Amino acid sequence: MPGKIKSKAQRRFMGIAHAIQEGELPATYSPEAAEAARTMKPEDLKDLAGEPEKGLPERKRPRPKGKPGRERGPKIIKTRVRHIRKF
Repeated sequence: MPGKIKSKAQRRFMGIAHAIQEGELPATYSPEAAEAARTMKPEDLKDLAGEPEKGLPERKRPRPKGKPGRERGPKIIKTRVRHIRKF
């Protein structure tokens, strides 16, 4: 099964995809959800659509731009170059 949902919006999306897969909604309702309905297993969609929303944020916050993420690896330590005076 895919990972757990991280927001209420993701859970609602999975609910729409599940309804399309079951034939309760037409595929033209949401092309993105129709794609998810075609590619995901019915039991996975049912599990994800049925997860409780309590305690989840409305939307998942994107990572701020410009700040390194964990996928970039360890922090690079900057070293200071000292200028040497010649007498």
